[in-house]
Amino acid sequence: MAVRRSSLLLVAALPVLGACGPSRSEWQAKVREVEDLQAQLEQRDWTVRTQQQRINELVV
Repeated sequence: MAVRRSSLLLVAALPVLGACGPSRSEWQAKVREVEDLQAQLEQRDWTVRTQQQRINELVV
């Protein structure tokens, strides 16, 4: 949740920061990169939880 909140803040800040610094397309590319990394992290977390459940079932 905290990661999504920070992404929303980044997206909300884009218009304000658009007047200086990187271009809009650069910001959008960075936002997509962050979203892709979040999806990868969520997938990895799900895999870890699933594997841990399997281990727990085998131990019992």
